[in-house]
Amino acid sequence: INALNKLQAIIANNPTDDIKSIVLNDMVNLYIDDGAYEEAKKTLNDCYELALRINDEQGIRYSEYLKGRLYHLQNDYKNSYKTIFAMLKNNNTFDEEYFIYINEFISLLIDMKEYNHGFEFVEKYFEEVVKSDYLENKLIFFKNALRIQIALNFKKRRGVCYDSETL
Repeated sequence: INALNKLQAIIANNPTDDIKSIVLNDMVNLYIDDGAYEEAKKTLNDCYELALRINDEQGIRYSEYLKGRLYHLQNDYKNSYKTIFAMLKNNNTFDEEYFIYINEFISLLIDMKEYNHGFEFVEKYFEEVVKSDYLENKLIFFKNALRIQIALNFKKRRGVCYDSETL
C-alpha cells in the first residue's frame, strides 16, 4: 500500500505523459499482486489509452502483456492466450521485456495443460535463453521447462497428467 500511495502521489502532481504511463503500469502491477483485479483493470484501461494517445509502442505492448496476465490470473485462459500470443507473434527481438512475455505464455500453457505446445515453445527459445544474461527470467524459464518435461514424462509413462499446482 505504501508503494501504491507513492505512485498515486506522483500521478497527483501531473507528471509528463511518459512518466504517467510508467507509473500507471507500476500501479497495475501492484494491484495485480494484491489481487485487486477490478482496480487493476480500471487502471490498465487508463494506461493503455494513454500509451495509444502518446504513441508509446513499449507502453502499448506492456499494457497488452498486463491484460494477458490479468486474464491468466482470473483463469480466462482463452483471452490470455489470444492476447499474449498476438504480442509474441508481432515481435522479432529477444530482450528482457520479450523474455517476460515468453515466460508468462509458457506458464499459461502449463496451466492450460498444453504441455506439447509448451514444449515446442521452450525448444524454440531455448538457445536464446541459454545465451541470456537475465538470470531471474532464466530461472523462471527453466523451472517451467522442467514442469513441462515432468508432466509429459508422467503422461507418457503412466497415462496420468498432473495439474500445474502439483508440478
